[in-house]
Amino acid sequence: MEIISRTIKKHSVANIAANREEFRRIFADMRQSAGSFTPTPTWLLCKHPNEIETTNLSEILELADSDEVFQKEFSDLEQRMHGWVGDANSHNILEDAALQLVDNYAAFLKGRDSLGLWTANVDERKVAESMKVADLGSIMDLTLLFTYAFDPARPITRIVEVGGGYGRLAEAAFNIFGKSIRYVLVDSVPVSLYYSKKYLESVCPDVRVGSYYDGDKFDLNEFDCYIIPAWYFAELNKEKYDICINIESFQEMNQQHVDTYLQLFDRVSVDGAIVYVDNARDYIFCGNWNYPDHWQKLFCSNTPRSWTADHPVEVFVKGNRDFSAQNAILDDIHHYLQRVQAPASTLGDQVELLAGKRIRNVLGRGKSQLKLIVEKLSKWRGTDKKMRNALPRTR
Repeated sequence: MEIISRTIKKHSVANIAANREEFRRIFADMRQSAGSFTPTPTWLLCKHPNEIETTNLSEILELADSDEVFQKEFSDLEQRMHGWVGDANSHNILEDAALQLVDNYAAFLKGRDSLGLWTANVDERKVAESMKVADLGSIMDLTLLFTYAFDPARPITRIVEVGGGYGRLAEAAFNIFGKSIRYVLVDSVPVSLYYSKKYLESVCPDVRVGSYYDGDKFDLNEFDCYIIPAWYFAELNKEKYDICINIESFQEMNQQHVDTYLQLFDRVSVDGAIVYVDNARDYIFCGNWNYPDHWQKLFCSNTPRSWTADHPVEVFVKGNRDFSAQNAILDDIHHYLQRVQAPASTLGDQVELLAGKRIRNVLGRGKSQLKLIVEKLSKWRGTDKKMRNALPRTR
């Protein structure tokens, strides 16, 4: 990965309105061809499972394909951006409401700014005026990926991302690394397959963007970036990838989907590939994370993006022996830190853990006052239930 720039966003983009017939064509293909890759109702209706009144898939598909849902959820990019990044991540990083999150990212990133992205995008005020909180996540992702995946002997780095949304990370990666990368976006959600092509063409005009639904051949010699539905990827893909990514979409899938995509990562990646996964483990998907034993875990930690207590970035390297014992140690450390560094909403548990019942009893009288303070703090930290529901799809 060759560094050609340090600015993650180079072009602003006007609101993009969806063409109803083009969108309907993608949705119809999903209904006919997706099979086991059919998205969960959360993605089809853009609702939390608790808000969906039926479990009948046929009814859900009919509703998701309706003009009513299209107008409400999918008809233009700005409307859908709210669902992808949520309220907190939509703030400009210079707004008062975002300053605490910016401080959190600064504490996590500024001292290890190996690409110089913090200095160029956040410390530079004119650039920062166009930056959103979600863009800080891109800085973090690229910094970690570069740290673990950079290989000066590799002229072209091939990246596959499952569930890349509108192309947030792909945009940043092309702006920093240019033509030294090839990027494939695999998705099963029609709105992502639709807007990622439109968005990336607008913000990365020098990047050759191909799409299955435009009739483009899946050929990374012809295209720098290619967008393809999951149900055709396995059949048409002829590449092996150096980096595999999923950020905050496995957390809203089911066990079959998560297992399928993890197996896909293992199947299409080279030996020594980096696998980068960032998901809440305590949100919608609370199943098993069945990582292959021959993936060695290098990093496992909550980050400033974490909006639940158990929400780590995990970085693996694909090896050729059993690393399950070593990986378990990193998991144990993560769970230990999760316990002793619990969010403010569990202050009572922290007091008992760290100071014992005696101090907890002394503080008991002030519990109601503490609760009010904690509730305010938790809103800043994105851990209260309303904020969780507002931030389900930070892609």
